[in-house]
Amino acid sequence: KISMSVYVDYHPLLTRGALWNFLTGHRSAGKTYGFKDWGIRDWKKHGNEMIYLRRYESELEDRYTFFDDIAEKYENYDFRTKGYTMQAKKVGKNTSWQRMGHFRWLSTQQARKGGDYSKCNKIMFDEFIIENTRNMHYLTNEVNQALGFWHTVDRRRFSTRMIFASNAVSIVNPYFIKLGISIDDLKNKEFIMRANNRVCVHLYHNAESENELMNSAFGDLAKATGYDDYAIANEFMDDTDTFVSSIPKDARYCYAIQYGDQTFSIYLDSKMLQYYVGDYARQTNNVFCLTKNDMTPNLLMIQKSHPIIKALLNMYRLGNVYFSSAKCRELFYEMSNVLNLQ
Repeated sequence: KISMSVYVDYHPLLTRGALWNFLTGHRSAGKTYGFKDWGIRDWKKHGNEMIYLRRYESELEDRYTFFDDIAEKYENYDFRTKGYTMQAKKVGKNTSWQRMGHFRWLSTQQARKGGDYSKCNKIMFDEFIIENTRNMHYLTNEVNQALGFWHTVDRRRFSTRMIFASNAVSIVNPYFIKLGISIDDLKNKEFIMRANNRVCVHLYHNAESENELMNSAFGDLAKATGYDDYAIANEFMDDTDTFVSSIPKDARYCYAIQYGDQTFSIYLDSKMLQYYVGDYARQTNNVFCLTKNDMTPNLLMIQKSHPIIKALLNMYRLGNVYFSSAKCRELFYEMSNVLNLQ
């Protein structure tokens, strides 16, 4: 039987008093288990309900097994999922099912403002960082959508606690970008506060849990495949300087691409035949966009087949494109995946 000491204890994070709480950690750290345990205990004692949130409805297909791993801890209760509602009842013939929470997904919540959330005081947005952006993408203005959903549930009580949980996948994600969270922040501080202490970010470490995983069958396989630094040691996959370089002083500015909140400035080193991409706008001329959503009266949209885009992508495929920072590189990769440029 697995010791409970290897699972996440949310108490140190929640005692910081933040409303938005970000927790990233290694695989199998018990992040979801810990939230369920907190939710059940709070429901039993105070009748408060919880919400388990994912990005897309398809990620909730296995919701009917949601309570399977924790049911044995609460042997005097039965749990079930009915539709998108969590229910529980005491074991016995004369007990009835009671609602204890909801399953929700973020992608369509903008159009769904209703729902009785008056008893909900906690939300878990599970896997808020996407591991494979080739097959799944962040939502447009996702951080604002998450804020809107939280506000719909909270109903101006300003007391609903939201847990954003994920494996330590990518430091470059919409939430950390908006909050200004860097890899140095996470390495130097156990708890990072933002937004007048309404937000707390925690890179979770549990030496006992990490050691147990490292010495397990999973650890052997992870080490053999080079997966252990990310899956067990809590190292972000994009914490690398590959294809990162300062822009040479004699590189010539060519144009810029506007994508969402990001501007990519493109420079050409004609001697080395290399492009350099900066995540800032040094100049304001020759700025283009690739989508209708980014169009403004003074911003020209060009096609993905335009010669300047094709030339950039050809150099990119040859490994001759460098970026001013790891953040710039990952944002460019994300844009390329979303727009199917690769």
